[in-house]
Amino acid sequence: SPWGDITVNELLEHTSGLPANAAWSQWSKATDRVKARHEIAAWVATLPWDDKRHGAFDYSNVGYMLLGHAIEQLEKRSWEEI
Repeated sequence: SPWGDITVNELLEHTSGLPANAAWSQWSKATDRVKARHEIAAWVATLPWDDKRHGAFDYSNVGYMLLGHAIEQLEKRSWEEI
């Protein structure tokens, strides 16, 4: 994915170029929230790269969700448990 080189700092600083939000309603009723977050991460990987957005501040809930999901994957627990 062209998003593979995004750094933790870019996600924290909202300069990754990710959109502000996903279509959260698509996943809001999911019973397995970790799986839903994994699906959102997979969706992000399909987004086109936009050099104009990368590096510019643009608040992104998606970026914070990805950080939380990365922690879930490392800790092998949901962020609700963590």
